[in-house]
Amino acid sequence: GAQFDGIHLGERTKLVLTGCVVLDHGGGAIGTLYSAVRARVTIVDSVVENNASSFPSEAISLSIQSRLDVVRSSITDNARAAVYTYGRV
Repeated sequence: GAQFDGIHLGERTKLVLTGCVVLDHGGGAIGTLYSAVRARVTIVDSVVENNASSFPSEAISLSIQSRLDVVRSSITDNARAAVYTYGRV
C-alpha cells in the first residue's frame, strides 16, 4: 500500500521474492531508476497485482542490463502493463 513504488531498486541490486503478495501500491510494485543498471529480480511463487492505481505505470519497470525471472507467479490487474523496460533487459 505504498504511495509510490512498493519496492525501489538501486544499481546492481538483487531482489528475490518468494511466497509474497505485492499489491495496492500507488506506483509500480517494483521499479528502478533509469540509471540503475544491472538490477536482478527473481519472483517465485508470488502474486503482483492491483498496482499503479494513482500513477498509471507498469507493475515492474527495469532499467538496461537488468534481469527478471518469474517462476510460478502471477502479475495481473495492474494499470498499464506487467513489465516495462528502459532498454535491453
